[in-house]
Amino acid sequence: MYSVLLVDDEINILEGIAALVDWNRCGTELVGKASNGIEALEQITEKNPDVVITDIKMPGLNGIELLKRAHSMFPSIKWIILSGHDEFDYAQTAMEYEVKHYLLKPSNESKIEDALTQIVDRLDKEKEDEAFIGKMKEKLNEMLPKAKMQVLKEFLTTNTLGTQELDYYKHLFEPKELTKLLKLVVLTVDKSIHDHNSYVQSEEFEHFYALKEMATSEIEKTQSVWLSTTVGEKVVILIESCSDDQLISILEDVGHHFTHFYQLTFTSAVTRKSTLMELRQLYREALQGLAERFYLEEGGIISTGFIDRQPFRIDELQFNHEELLVFIRSGNKVETNHYLNHYFSYITEKKYDVGIVKAHSLELYMSIIRQASNELMDELFAAVAQFQRLQTFRQIEEFMMQNTSKVVSENYKSTKKQISTTIQRLCDYVESSYWDSELSLLQLSTDVFYMNADYLGKLFKKEMGEKFSHYLMKLRIKKAIEQMCEIENSKVAEVAELVGFGNNPRYFSQVFKKQTGYTPKEYKETYCFSASEK
Repeated sequence: MYSVLLVDDEINILEGIAALVDWNRCGTELVGKASNGIEALEQITEKNPDVVITDIKMPGLNGIELLKRAHSMFPSIKWIILSGHDEFDYAQTAMEYEVKHYLLKPSNESKIEDALTQIVDRLDKEKEDEAFIGKMKEKLNEMLPKAKMQVLKEFLTTNTLGTQELDYYKHLFEPKELTKLLKLVVLTVDKSIHDHNSYVQSEEFEHFYALKEMATSEIEKTQSVWLSTTVGEKVVILIESCSDDQLISILEDVGHHFTHFYQLTFTSAVTRKSTLMELRQLYREALQGLAERFYLEEGGIISTGFIDRQPFRIDELQFNHEELLVFIRSGNKVETNHYLNHYFSYITEKKYDVGIVKAHSLELYMSIIRQASNELMDELFAAVAQFQRLQTFRQIEEFMMQNTSKVVSENYKSTKKQISTTIQRLCDYVESSYWDSELSLLQLSTDVFYMNADYLGKLFKKEMGEKFSHYLMKLRIKKAIEQMCEIENSKVAEVAELVGFGNNPRYFSQVFKKQTGYTPKEYKETYCFSASEK
């Protein structure tokens, strides 16, 4: 039963409601009646009822003033307000105090009973919630040590705990625990790429479990361990602060024993000291510390306090590789190597998170192999499994450089062949059209090959070793010599027009002498018909 206080300055209404409402059926009990606000406040203080039903207009202390004063002392009380039609301003104030039941007078007993029933349902639900929370707290207290460790692990590895949850979980720990200085040790077993295929899951579990137990056992001999667990492929141990030298000495001893039993090494990251509330940041620093080993060698102990730390990065590497892909497609080995060297140097300098580097490099690798032929692409795609097993940054760099070189070499040969074919077509066309005085590189690139004239000219020079204009001029002079030697009585003007110099025999003669060292007449007399004349 929930207790109810009834308040109204009109005695007839007060007594009428008290008599007509079926309090028991509503799950309530009328514990008091008051004819004014002051008397009601006294009874509220004395009896602390669950529900108050009050009129608004009363002498001395009206219903709204009563609500305001009582709410500050007893905020859990539920209210039912009775008022007339002209008292809506009061209703607005009542709503500010989360009053959900506002009944207009005259209000019969059925409306009051309906409101009471709703309030009782709400109170029952609140009791159920409180009982549930109470039971959970009891169980939590029973499992407090394990709960602390679970909370610490959740706090380490997830971002789902909000401010309210963190404030609640603080109460699991004593005040002195919240200010105690701690250190985090994160260990990971070094797996050689050559051993990866034989590194079965059961062995992996055994190694991690053994490492966790060995390290925890040794550290516990001198330090208080708050948490010892595994997160993915990492052993995480939270301890009360001690000197780095002391902790490193312990880890070195563990390393000797671990290597002796399993012929494996492990890498350790030891964080700076800080409080429990910075545990997540310490874990991130430890992960970044382990990432440092990615750029160096496996096995060893890293103290994150000596690392020039970059801000912890969760964003992806920002690098636009379209320029690189252009170099690869064109078979430009020099520019490709220059670009990749810059890319890997940049990563080494910035020391991005290992996961980001691997993911971005794999994405780049897939873009690179798509520039290859289908046959080579299938071969390089099969090597993705090998990429996944790479353990160090240098291995990734070597893998990328070697396989990119294969694609570049293939594209160089293909481009070379394509250029040779294009230039051969150009030479064939010139061979058949050299006589056209309008023939030029611009005209050919626009009307025949549909290419940029400057680009076509560069391709021609690279393939033929000379400019197109020089090639065309030499061909015309060659054809002119053939004409002069075949036709004994040929005239210079006629030959000039036949080989593409148009109506400009003087220019033809100048070019001819520059190319051969003779005038057309001198050449003809010396090399074409001199023997027969003699």
